[in-house]
Amino acid sequence: MKRNVTFILFVIIMMMVPATFAENLAITYEGIEFVDYSELPIDYIEPNAIKVADEEPVFIENEEHTDGGRLELRWNGNIYAQYGCSVATIKYTNPIRSNQGVKVAVAISDEKMLEYFGTTFKSEEECTELAFKGLEILKSGDIPLNNLQKMYNKKVFTTYEPTTSISGEELAQILGSESFLGMTAEQLLLLKTDDLGKFSEIDKLRLAQLGEYEIKKSFAIIGQSGVINPGYEINELKLTTFYDNKYALAAGEYSGRLLLTVYDQSKGTMSNLDVKLPLKIHIEEDLPADFCNEYDITLISKRE
Repeated sequence: MKRNVTFILFVIIMMMVPATFAENLAITYEGIEFVDYSELPIDYIEPNAIKVADEEPVFIENEEHTDGGRLELRWNGNIYAQYGCSVATIKYTNPIRSNQGVKVAVAISDEKMLEYFGTTFKSEEECTELAFKGLEILKSGDIPLNNLQKMYNKKVFTTYEPTTSISGEELAQILGSESFLGMTAEQLLLLKTDDLGKFSEIDKLRLAQLGEYEIKKSFAIIGQSGVINPGYEINELKLTTFYDNKYALAAGEYSGRLLLTVYDQSKGTMSNLDVKLPLKIHIEEDLPADFCNEYDITLISKRE
């Protein structure tokens, strides 16, 4: 029998510290439903983690007296780096009270990428592949009801409130009535795979939302740790360039997420239990021009 993820996330304490803030968070859960395709390899134990306690972890028992799980964390909500692809200062602690290893990643969502830069910097091939999955849904009408509900909630269309499954023609009529992609229902029904090459990146991603793609849940990762065990902390994390070493963040402040993935010791893999925390990314200086030229890196900064 599958076990659903059940966990509680709450703030234990918040205290002011110079120029930033510190948070103690605790997550407890009784069971995890593991999904094969979402599991990630550990890769490695974080070599730069520093031990902060000598005690052994204390495992938490749930009501069934089986090994439950507890994850606590302390961090300051900010990272600071001289350049967009240099080592960043980060204060993240996985206290000894946890009984789970954690991998952390610094990321910016596609939604923020579009807001800041007008592009996600995804390749044309990747955007087309995502759009193709949306096109398949458009043709078949085989769209999950919860996807329809999400699109309705986001006001992608407003003339129809999803209650039942619909056909491809009905879906096209609904979207066409709202000029989805600037098209009528008839034009949407006539769309072919070859037409996707003429779409802009934004239109491809809009079409992709008919499938599994969610603009708020797709992230560009610019830094990732190894597993941080209970009783350890990291103070530094290497930031990387976007997409095949082509783009680096220019000086400025950016809103991102700290993505936490929990290690499942029984399987030796990262589980599908993850947490997304708000993060401010502070880049102090532009990467020097001669370095950009030598390594063919383009600086990207917020739009005016």
